[in-house]
Amino acid sequence: PHGTREPTKPLMATSTVSGEVGTKMLLNNDVVNVWDFRIAAGQQCHLHQHLLDYFFVNLKPSQTQALDEANQLRGAPQFQEAMQLTYVELASPAVHAVLNVGTEELKQIIVELKPKACGLT
Repeated sequence: PHGTREPTKPLMATSTVSGEVGTKMLLNNDVVNVWDFRIAAGQQCHLHQHLLDYFFVNLKPSQTQALDEANQLRGAPQFQEAMQLTYVELASPAVHAVLNVGTEELKQIIVELKPKACGLT
């Protein structure tokens, strides 16, 4: 009927911090969490917190902008090549979001390393 529309999902409040660091969990075991991570061009992911050291691999070239816990720009935009691997060792838990400032969908695989993976258990 005229004037009706599909219900929409409420937007996540920017103050909500998620422990889900990717779009979809692909594997979760004693050693690693493996995530598929995708962001459409011009969009940003939810605010999330990293608690584990991790690395990510770009499946295709991308350009991203980090956002801090207040959803403000942090640093300069970063360009990543296809198959580029970036390792992040955390000194403390990190809260951030990512804005895709490129023209194509961002596609990454994120691998969180659990203490057992580092021989700490």
